[in-house]
Amino acid sequence: MGTAAMASKIKSEIRACLYACSSKIVARLRQNSPPMNNDRLQSNTIGRAAIEQT
Repeated sequence: MGTAAMASKIKSEIRACLYACSSKIVARLRQNSPPMNNDRLQSNTIGRAAIEQT
């Protein structure tokens, strides 16, 4: 396994982890706050932002 393949594997694992983390955070925030209409939109935005940062 070359260095590039290794790096891309690690990157995709980090990405998956961040996505899971942001989903958990959003779910927890959602429990603590009253329901909002743009709830789903916010969770998608947070997830996407986390992915784009890697």
